[in-house]
Amino acid sequence: MPTLSPARVSARVGFLQVCAAGVLWGTGGLAVQLLREHAPLSVLTISGYRTLVAALVLVAAVAVGRGWSATVSVARERPVAVIVVGVGTAAYQALYFGAVVNVGVSVSTVVSLGLAPVVLTVADAVRARRSGIRQGAGHLGVVAIAITGLALVATSDVGPAAPRPLLGIALAIASGSVYAGTVAMAGRLAQAGDPLHVTTATTAAGAVVVLPLVVAVDPAGMVGAVTTVRGVAGLAYLGIFTMALAYSLFNAGLRTTPGSTAAIATLLEPVTAAVAAALVLGERLTVAGIAGTALILVAIGFLSAGDGQRSGPRPQARSRRVRPQPDSRPVQAGGEPVGGSCYSCVMEPDRRADAPRLHPETAAEWEAWLAEHHDDPTPGCWVVQWRSGTGRPAIPYEPLIEAALAYGWIDGTRITVDTERTEMWFTRRRAGSQWTRLSKERVARLEAADRMTDAGRAVVERAKADGTWSLLDDAENLVVPPDLSTALDGVPGAREGWDAFTPGVRRSLLIWIAHAKRPQTRSTRVARTAAGAAMGEPANR
Repeated sequence: MPTLSPARVSARVGFLQVCAAGVLWGTGGLAVQLLREHAPLSVLTISGYRTLVAALVLVAAVAVGRGWSATVSVARERPVAVIVVGVGTAAYQALYFGAVVNVGVSVSTVVSLGLAPVVLTVADAVRARRSGIRQGAGHLGVVAIAITGLALVATSDVGPAAPRPLLGIALAIASGSVYAGTVAMAGRLAQAGDPLHVTTATTAAGAVVVLPLVVAVDPAGMVGAVTTVRGVAGLAYLGIFTMALAYSLFNAGLRTTPGSTAAIATLLEPVTAAVAAALVLGERLTVAGIAGTALILVAIGFLSAGDGQRSGPRPQARSRRVRPQPDSRPVQAGGEPVGGSCYSCVMEPDRRADAPRLHPETAAEWEAWLAEHHDDPTPGCWVVQWRSGTGRPAIPYEPLIEAALAYGWIDGTRITVDTERTEMWFTRRRAGSQWTRLSKERVARLEAADRMTDAGRAVVERAKADGTWSLLDDAENLVVPPDLSTALDGVPGAREGWDAFTPGVRRSLLIWIAHAKRPQTRSTRVARTAAGAAMGEPANR
């Protein structure tokens, strides 16, 4: 009996995770309706409790996985983005719940879900036009189909269950628009760390900002919501299942599921909402509403297929020479360089210029290539990706690096190919390559998910045997080595300057010193660090 490769098994599991997230999201509107029938809670109170419960669950999950420091680092390094995404998430939930109360579950879900991708597509088209990038001709047609569908749904007879239909539709449109903006900001924030850490940071930030508002506006509702078992159960369900679990499943599934497949799978949300509302609440969409729903689903299907991907240049088939890049990249939260974490694969441009060039559009394609070629004699490969703003599919950093680590590979330099593409170098991790905390946390998650291969485990065991696995532990824990401590005490003002540096700057300097291969290089870096601290300037920048 034939067996599936690990890459294909992982892809199937990821697809099921995305489907499960869509189903859970689809039950949210119904849960709100049933909760309000039991207790007349405001949508703001429900949204506040949902965010609070989700934040507590996510924080507990991060604490159990010992990833709290990475979550704090994300919030410390990108505080504005974290707050904007967190508040935006809470806001579009409150707007959606308000729409549910006024126009019903079915219409609210279809309008808010259908509008978000349309807004994102228009925004991408505007950015692309400003950048001089040609978009596919089908974009306007897709937007027209979606708007027509929205008009049909908005003008359909929603029945007696909708007390204020116009207000409900307006709230649903606002929810979809806010959601689109939040997704756009979250996409830029995603590179700051692991999806779980980013999600936890943003959800916690949303809870911290929104809860005082809820307490100020509806203190009686906050107390009354938790005075009955049914009320507590309803709020717990919304927070745990429709937010914490649903978003965790969705983010996990996106590591191996193509974006187009995920977009189609999450259409289970309106299907679930409509079926649940029909079975439990007796809601019905008219013929016009059903036709509008169908048009919206068709538009989303076109968008998920990536209309316009065939336009523009394709990646070069032939290799080209690559100018070597010095390893002077800024360090992100956790001590890893932005755009790469390989400290032993920076040079050798001649060998790299003739290496294979791939352009995978899904994490599953990249993982399948590694499964077949990870032990080939090639020095590595270039992974080409579309740049943000082109409107074309690109694999987020985390799925790329996790697949590489699973097979004993690591990333290196990222360079610009042209106005539409970048490429990143991937190669087998060499003996002596140092391991950052983020890389070790990724390995732990891969092991827990049974995604590590024998090749990847062999590289980890080699690092543990030669000491490179724990070489950076003191640096990442901000432990000042004796030679640096002596140097700081020997330069007037250096100790005070060192203490004034942020934890992220101190960590990057300690890692920079730890990377020194020769004693003379280390001594030079220690002296430069002390001198720079006295002047308030990091020596590695």
